[in-house]
Amino acid sequence: MWLTLLTTAALALPVGFDRVDVISEAPGTWLHDEVSMFGVYATGPGLRFAEQLTLVWSLPVEGLTVQTSVSTQSLDYEGFLVRHGDWSAWWHWGLQTRLLVPSGWTVGFAGRWRWLRVGAGLSVVSGAGWGNLRWDAWRILPTVGLGVGRTH
Repeated sequence: MWLTLLTTAALALPVGFDRVDVISEAPGTWLHDEVSMFGVYATGPGLRFAEQLTLVWSLPVEGLTVQTSVSTQSLDYEGFLVRHGDWSAWWHWGLQTRLLVPSGWTVGFAGRWRWLRVGAGLSVVSGAGWGNLRWDAWRILPTVGLGVGRTH
């Protein structure tokens, strides 16, 4: 219930475009489950790639973003670590959902250089969704993310 209220409140606030994640850290399953199938059946991994493309929207609260894709949505917070010229380092954590059903979380670090963002971390995901409201099976996956967008 609280997640729905927080998400609704966050979505009602004015938002701005932050970036597009070409490889998304949330939930991070595309690299683990789909890439190896490209040689056997390219259509499936290609469609899953399109599903995981993520638009990231910044909220009025500094560091808070909403990430939206066909496969998952998340509320994420990035905190600043260090800046050196055009390069900066950030930590992040976030709550992942599937159409607002909590399905996991992510934590990690990211580096930004001008318009490029590269992230690495861990994603903890369940199979929960509207068709399966169960949180009894979890996977812990190392993640890598690659995004392009506005400079910080």
